[in-house]
Amino acid sequence: ANLGYYSIMLGKMVGEKGKVYAVEPSVHNYCMLKLNIALNRLEDVVETFNIGISNETGTGKFYESAKSNWHTFYPKVHSGTGTESLMTREPIDVPVMTIGDFQKGRRKADLLRMDVEGFEVEIFQSLMPLIRSQDFRPKILFEVHQPRYDDNEHNMRDKLRGLFSQGYYTKFLSSNNYEETTRNFLRRKGYEPDAVVRTDGRNRGMFHNIANEDAVELICDTDFVRSVLLECRH
Repeated sequence: ANLGYYSIMLGKMVGEKGKVYAVEPSVHNYCMLKLNIALNRLEDVVETFNIGISNETGTGKFYESAKSNWHTFYPKVHSGTGTESLMTREPIDVPVMTIGDFQKGRRKADLLRMDVEGFEVEIFQSLMPLIRSQDFRPKILFEVHQPRYDDNEHNMRDKLRGLFSQGYYTKFLSSNNYEETTRNFLRRKGYEPDAVVRTDGRNRGMFHNIANEDAVELICDTDFVRSVLLECRH
C-alpha cells in the first residue's frame, strides 16, 4: 500500500459499503499510510495491516531501500540495471501471510493491486491454489519488474501461464515508455494503443486484450511493460 495514494483512491471509489485491505510491511510507510487514511476520514473503509503478503505464512526478510517505494522481499536483479545498490541495510524480519490465510474471516477481494518490486512471483504462487479451487477469481492489477524475473530462479513465465490456464487474460496493459522501439515491436505483433497518456515525464501506451503468449513475452522478456490488469473470463 506504500503511503496510501491508491488505497485512498480505492476507498473513495468503493464507498462506505465497500472495504479496502491495505497491506504495508514497512513500519515507516505504515505510519504514513495510517495518517493519510485518517486525514481522508476513511478509517471505516480502509483497513490497514503492517505485514507482507507472501507464498507462506510466517516471517519474511524485508529489504528497505533509500526510496520508500522500492522496498522489497526480493532484492535480486537478474538482468539490466536494478535497485540492489539502493538497499540501505540488512533485512528486517516482517510478519507475512499467504493470501489464503489473510482472507480467512474477511471479505473476498474483487481486485488485488500490487507493486511489490518483483515479489509478485511469490504472491501469484500464493494465489494459484485458491484460483484452481474456483473459489477466488479476483481481478489482478500489478506493476511489472522484468529485471527481477528469471526462468530458473524466479519464474514469472510459469506463474502467468498458470493463471492463463485458469481462464485469466490480459485485459489491459500499459507500456513503460511508448517510444520508437516499443512502438515498432508492438506493431509487429499487431497492436496499436487505445490511447497514449503522458505521465511521469514519459508517454505510456494503453493496450487491451493482448494475446496470452504475447503478454508472457512482453512481461518476461522485454522492459516494455509498466503495468498489467488480468481478469478471469469465468
